[in-house]
Formats: sequence, structure tokens, C-alpha cells
Amino acid sequence: MSSTASHTDRLVAFLKKDVGGAGLSNDHIREFSKQLKELDIIDMSVSANAEWLITNGTGQQVLVQLVSWYTLGLLANINNIKKTIKEK
Repeated sequence: MSSTASHTDRLVAFLKKDVGGAGLSNDHIREFSKQLKELDIIDMSVSANAEWLITNGTGQQVLVQLVSWYTLGLLANINNIKKTIKEK
């Protein structure tokens, strides 16, 4: 298994983990990833990004914050605001 798959797999495993992780379903992970990409925050499918989110202390803090915003519905709201502004 390559390190690319390893970091991506570890990222998904963290996002799915019930204890000590986000506890997201596969559908939620896809939606979370899509929202981050649409907002031009980060593309989690890029190996270097997945590695940073999993192995770097700052990246881990960013990931936890983004997951918190997602679970509170803030990412969806930001995306709606962004779309509204673009359509004005």
C-alpha cells in the first residue's frame, strides 16, 4: 500500500471513528469533503493535504475545527452565503 492511500485511509478512518474521532458516516464524509472543496478551503482527496491533516499538529487542529463547523452546519451556511453573493 502506498503512503498516499495510507494517509487518505487514515483521514477517512479518523472521520468515521466513533470514539476519539468525528463519527461521520460515509455520506457525511463525502458531503464534508465536497463542502470544503466548494468553499476552496482544502481538497482532502489530495494526498499532501490528507497527510498534513493527519500528521501535522496544526493540520490536526484545523481538521477538528472544520469537523466542528460541519457538524454545526456552519460550512453549509457559508456555502449558501457564498452562492448568494455570486448570484447577486
